[in-house]
Amino acid sequence: MKKLFTLLVAVLFSAIAFSQCPSSTLSTNSTCLNDNPLLTLNGADATNAAQIQWQLNGNTVATVNATYPSSATVAGGNSLGWNSNQFIKPNGLIVDTLGNIYVSDDFFYSGQSGRIQKWAPGATEGITLAEGSNSYNSFKNINGIYLAPSGNMYVCDYTTSRIQKMSQDFTSSTTVAGANVAGSASNQLNQPRGVCVDAVGNVYVSDAGNHRIQKWAPGATEGITVAGTGVAGATANQLNS
Repeated sequence: MKKLFTLLVAVLFSAIAFSQCPSSTLSTNSTCLNDNPLLTLNGADATNAAQIQWQLNGNTVATVNATYPSSATVAGGNSLGWNSNQFIKPNGLIVDTLGNIYVSDDFFYSGQSGRIQKWAPGATEGITLAEGSNSYNSFKNINGIYLAPSGNMYVCDYTTSRIQKMSQDFTSSTTVAGANVAGSASNQLNQPRGVCVDAVGNVYVSDAGNHRIQKWAPGATEGITVAGTGVAGATANQLNS
C-alpha cells in the first residue's frame, strides 16, 4: 500500500483541476465523481500497480509510472561458510563514512572462532581484520561491534565477557570494560551483546546476562548501571537479556 500511496499522491496533484476521486476507489479501476473521469490501474494487481492513468472523457490527462525500491547483496550471500566471501553467523554490522562495511561473524559453534570482516564498497569478498581465540587482536566469540569516529573498533567478546578496544590498524587491543570473567559485580560483564561509545568516550554495554545497561567512563575499572535492575523482568525499570 505504501507503493500505491506514492503513486496516488502524484496523480491527485496532477489531476486535481479535473475532478475528484475518493481514495477508496483505488482498489479497482473506478469511475469518479464529475463528468467522466476514470482512474485506471495497470499492473498485476491494485496493490502493486505498475502505472496509474487519469482519464477525462476518454482522454488521458495524467500518467504516473511506478518506481519501487530495489535491494542488492553487499556482503556474503554465497551460502554458509567461512571463506572470504561467506558468513556463518553475522550478528553485528556498521558502515563507515567511506562506505566500508564491517561485520562481526560469530561462527565459534562450527569449530572455528569468530572474526571481524571488512568489505569495501563493491567488493566480492571481505578482508579479515581479527579472528582466532583470545590473543591481543582476536576473539573467541563475537557479539556486536562499534566503530568510533576515531577509527577504533569496539568489540563485544561474548565468551570472555569483556569489551575490547582495537587499535586503528587492528594489531593490538585493550580491555575497556569487563574483567575477563563473567559476573555481576560492577567491574564485570556477563555475555555482552552490544556496545556503543559517545562523543567523550563513555562506553555503553548491553550486559545481557545481567539484564542491565552498563556505562564505563574512559579509563574506568568498573561500570555503573544506567538501565535495568540486574534482575530479568518486564516492569518499567527492568530489562530481560
